Amino acid sequence: MFFLLTLCLVPACTHRQSQKTRIKTKEVTQTPAVTSPWSSKKISELSLDEAWGAYKYYKDNNRLPHLAAVLERLILLTPDQSQLEPLLTELSSLKITLGLYEEAETLLEEYCTMYPGNLETPKKKLQLIKVRLEQNQSPERDLSKAEKALSNGYELYREEIKEERDGLSKQEKEELIKLIHMAQNLLMTKALNKATFYATRYRYSQKSPSLRAAINTTRLAITTLNTQPEPRLLTAPTQKTLEQLANEVTAIESSTDSTPDEQVGQVENIIQTIKNLIQG
Repeated sequence: MFFLLTLCLVPACTHRQSQKTRIKTKEVTQTPAVTSPWSSKKISELSLDEAWGAYKYYKDNNRLPHLAAVLERLILLTPDQSQLEPLLTELSSLKITLGLYEEAETLLEEYCTMYPGNLETPKKKLQLIKVRLEQNQSPERDLSKAEKALSNGYELYREEIKEERDGLSKQEKEELIKLIHMAQNLLMTKALNKATFYATRYRYSQKSPSLRAAINTTRLAITTLNTQPEPRLLTAPTQKTLEQLANEVTAIESSTDSTPDEQVGQVENIIQTIKNLIQG
């Protein structure tokens, strides 16, 4: 069963109520093989000292779900913001290991908000992009996480690559570009699938609004690819092909010689060409 745990995270000179993080966590039953002052209590009832004892036990014994619950208790009880940073770091990494990406996302967001100038923050931003994309890997699903990941990716690309900062290693910067392209690909594939849907619906209904929607959605996809900020999904030579496709879409729309069935076939060919380009 899941319950909501509210974490109070604050700057050193302010009251602890200034920031709160809501994290879903599993209630776990303690079954330590040792007798200790904390072994008969629920994790949610542990004092700070007891929680540290439980932390050591569960970490030494690789009891990861219990360790996550104890870390959440420690974050709740720790009075000093400077001591929260390693706890947030460990807990977010542990959530990723456990496959709890939404909870890891919340923790990483909190870290980046609390420690914007920390040397580790660019790496946490990169992790945040990854966990968001882990939650959005199919163009058939809601891609709001991928949209956030792409926005975060552009921002981090600008900070670390365009402005030549050194918060990320060379390998991490290469990984960032790959993640941005992954998000771009997901979103573009979804847009092209939408255009394909309208084209297919026209073939079944023979209604002109579906054909117009297919044309307009295809045009929008091309415009999106043409106006993407760096790093673009398509290379410069491919961009020229894209411009030709945009001209073809305009020609289809203004054509008086081809039938609607011929036009929808031409649109489907353009959609497939774009898909081939981005998969490239």
